[in-house]
Amino acid sequence: MLKNLPISNGTRNNVAELFRRYGYEYTFHSSNVADIFSVKPAAATAALRKLRKLGVIESLKYGVYQFVKIKIGFSLFGQLDTGLVLRVGGGSGRRI
Repeated sequence: MLKNLPISNGTRNNVAELFRRYGYEYTFHSSNVADIFSVKPAAATAALRKLRKLGVIESLKYGVYQFVKIKIGFSLFGQLDTGLVLRVGGGSGRRI
């Protein structure tokens, strides 16, 4: 779950708001993150980099991001997911 990630409470709340707006269905950009987090573009890029490293989001192509789902069980946001893979690193699936 999101609360188990090594991020601050403020970042956790911002990620939850980002997810509320975009969910798993829609893509977003660093400018969207900058708006929601109320930070400058460089800080938004750093946040995206950390979220990618933690496996919360993936980059579909340069500058386009999307939340990822886990394989079976509960997602990072407490929603029940079935049959979807969380991509970690080189695209391999990992169960959490």
